[in-house]
Order: sequence, then structure tokens, then C-alpha cells
Amino acid sequence: MPGITTEEIALRRKKLMSSLPHGSLVILNAATVKYMTDVVPYPFRQSSDYLYFTGCREPGSIAVIYNLGDLCMFMPDPNPETALWEGKLAHASEAISNLKASRAYNMSDLPKILPRLLKQAKSIYAEDEIPSGGSLDKLPAYKEAIQEKKVHSVHRYAYECRFIKSPAEINLMRHAAKITSEAFIETMKISRTAKHEHVLSATVDFNCKFRGAQRLAFPPVVAAGVNTTVIHYFRNDQQIREGDMVLMEAGCEYYGYVSDITRTWSPWGKLSNSQKDVYNAVLAAYKESIKMYKPGVTLGEVQRVSNDVLVRATRGLGIVKKRDDYLKVNPTAVGRYLGLDCLDCKLIHEDRKLVPGVVCTIEPGLYIPLSDNFPKWFQGIGIRISDEVLITESGHEVLSSSIPKELNEVESLLQS
Repeated sequence: MPGITTEEIALRRKKLMSSLPHGSLVILNAATVKYMTDVVPYPFRQSSDYLYFTGCREPGSIAVIYNLGDLCMFMPDPNPETALWEGKLAHASEAISNLKASRAYNMSDLPKILPRLLKQAKSIYAEDEIPSGGSLDKLPAYKEAIQEKKVHSVHRYAYECRFIKSPAEINLMRHAAKITSEAFIETMKISRTAKHEHVLSATVDFNCKFRGAQRLAFPPVVAAGVNTTVIHYFRNDQQIREGDMVLMEAGCEYYGYVSDITRTWSPWGKLSNSQKDVYNAVLAAYKESIKMYKPGVTLGEVQRVSNDVLVRATRGLGIVKKRDDYLKVNPTAVGRYLGLDCLDCKLIHEDRKLVPGVVCTIEPGLYIPLSDNFPKWFQGIGIRISDEVLITESGHEVLSSSIPKELNEVESLLQS
């Protein structure tokens, strides 16, 4: 796992086991390869918890963590035919040399080795979903442990370990944000002449990978015109028409760690008065909310600040008449945690106080649908501005601050 030492990963396992009752055992499954058709695979993406506690980026194995953080790996059996067609996977000996496992076996040894470990354990912690068709869901000893109610979800404990990022993790996330920020700037520039959602989607994808990202963290949202009001718009297949604004949310994945950024702009260089009013309302909410990103504050408190600004703005502009109508134009949260996943540590509540080392998003927005419930001149306008924020001892650092947000700075970029 580039950027993270095996020593740091071993400390993660020790921290996990110290949070569990004495005599516990943790079982983690590598993600499985999924297929579009019989022989065409989807791009492989490792399970986040498995990656975090093992550092292994390959499919087909099972990790067992026991004692004070010892690691036992069950690796794919050597298969020359698979290696010929798909490439060689790491085997048991490499799990010991590369992953620093205490013990390692072939997967074919699992039915005789794992039952003994399961029987010795007082409690077993595993993922909520075991991949169907894998070695574990066929094991009678594991099914018996489930029936005896010895098996519990590991996610809450894993998320506590993942919540505060180490300096090495922060370096990876900072670089992921840098890659995505540079890709955004290039895409915003090309939007002056490339008036199609698909072209901008391809541009941000290329620029992220060209700069070293392994993949995009999620299908990018590249929405023009009324499509900007669809929060998770993934079609990216429409022409950008004169006067349309573009809302783009995208992020790359850099050795497991993700970025997630949004900007909204006019490829034509100028906004209508209505577009400008909505944009400035969202930008004002951003500016007030970002002041709250510091140790001791919660995302729930940030949400209330953002809501207050946007409620006043939308009522003042006549977009909504009463506070209860506000959720119709902004049903989203202003922030969430970020790390190995775009919705990282999702079981940690928004009322948890932020501490140094936590990374989260700031993403105020307004989405005004084509509906007679709203003034005609505001209908079909969607604006979102989002950045990645690292909580520091003194406050915060915006990891994606190089992408312009102020309207005059955006106009200057497009004219450069």
C-alpha cells in the first residue's frame, strides 16, 4: 500500500484489537471481482476496511486478526492458468514477506485451520456482508458461530480507527486533492469550447489519471442547465446550451484515499442575474460555514449555520416563502467525513466533535426544480460549491483551495 508503511498498518490492527473484548477475533474479506459479462470484469476496488488493516490491494483472500493484532492470511492457491490469463496474485509466502503476516496459508487450507481459531474465540467480529460464493459462507464452523450469536459487526470499531487520519494518510489525501484540483482547472478551461457534458467528464477523468490517480473515486457528476438540480446526476450525455451553467462534482482515488470536490460555473463566462443571486447565496453559506471548521465543533452545528444563511437568502430572494419549504431546494447535508470512502466512517454521527486529523467536506448547495412552486426566473438553477477540509490544531486547511470560487476569479480563469 504505497505511502503507508507495514509498521503503521500493524499499529492499526493493534488499535482495533485493543478496542474489542478480550478473546476476540476479526475476520475481513477482500473484495471480489465483479463481472459485466461472462469474461469482462468491472475495475476492481478493494474493500476499505480490508485495505486499511492489511495493506493488500488484491482480491481473493481472507484476513484473520487475533491476539493483540497478529495477522493470519488465507491467500489464493497458486493457479498457473489464472496467472496466464489475468496475472499472478500474491501467495502465502508473500503475505508473510510483504504484508508482515504472522501466519499465512493457501485458501484451500481454510476449512481445516479457521474452525480451530473460531472455536477458541469468545467473540467474532466480521463485516456485515460476507461475499456470496466465497470460502467463508460455506464453512460450517462459521455458520455455527452465527447461530450461537458469536458474530458481531466490526464496522463501528473499524470506523473509530479510521476516523482520525495519520500524517501518512493526510499526505495521500492532500495529494489526491491536488490531482483533482488540477484536473478541475483544466476541465473548466476546456469548457469554453467543449460544450458537452460527456467531453468534460472525459477531461476530468483523463487529467486525474494522467497525474497519477488510479481511478476516479465515483462516477463524476457533470450536469448542465436544468440537470444541475439533480443532486446525483451521472448520465453526463447532454449538450451544454447557451446560458447553461455547469455543475461538476468529481474526485480521484490515490492509493485508496479519495477526493471529492464540486464547482459550478458558466462556460460562457457570464451569469444571468438569477444565476448570480443563487450562486452568491451558496457562496455566502460556504463562507460562514467554513469558519466553523475547527476542533470542538460538530458537523451538526455547521449544518445549522449553513441552513440559517440559506434560509434567509432563499426567503429574501423570494425562492421560498417559509422555512419549511427550504428542504425542497436543499435536502442535502453540508458536510460528511472523507477518507478511504466518499462517505467515510458513516456510523460516526454528525454530532461527534471534530478533532485534528479529521478530513471532511463542506458542500452547501441549492437546487431549484422546474416547478410552479418557485419563481420562473429561478427554476432549473442548481448550485453547489464543495471542498475538502482537514481539521488542524489551529483550525482547518482547505485541501482544494486552488480551484477558484469567487465569481471574478472564475471569470478570470475562463478568460486566461
